[in-house]
Amino acid sequence: MKRTITGAALAVTVLGLVACSSSTPDVVETVTASAAVTTSKTTSTTMAPTTPAAPDMTQCSNHTGEGDPAMTAAFATLPSDPLIKLISTQTVTDSDKPGMVAAIFYLCAPGMKDKALKDFATELARQLKPTPFADTVFSMSVYNFFGKQTIGKVRCKDFQVNTFSTDADVGAVRASWENLPN
Repeated sequence: MKRTITGAALAVTVLGLVACSSSTPDVVETVTASAAVTTSKTTSTTMAPTTPAAPDMTQCSNHTGEGDPAMTAAFATLPSDPLIKLISTQTVTDSDKPGMVAAIFYLCAPGMKDKALKDFATELARQLKPTPFADTVFSMSVYNFFGKQTIGKVRCKDFQVNTFSTDADVGAVRASWENLPN
């Protein structure tokens, strides 16, 4: 976007664009008033789109818990990503399924929700599937937190039935994951 703005109006306009929405009436009035009063030479500026800053990963929990070694090992096989941190893992037993566990992964991955969280959970499930531990998993969940905010939670209720095959339709694989309430 190219804008031509006169003298003092440039500073007011830039501050107005950075600090407020352009639809805020008092900012629009201030810019209009400054432009009307200013008679200095015309300056041409080009405002480039800004890249959002990377999230502050220090807001991720430092709790690592004991975790399950097989689950932690499965996570470790994924490509390293500085914006994804494994916080902990947990297994939960169910009296209706003796000898089986629900596997829960707790992550800090700002911005990862909905389809992206399901796709990441699928990659994690693919790493877990070939391990002996996977034979004991009836359900797998991935919970994503950033600071105190829950970004998303997904669960595959029937881990044993799903293969998470790379040959399967992406939509069908995503459908094996349900969104859980935050």
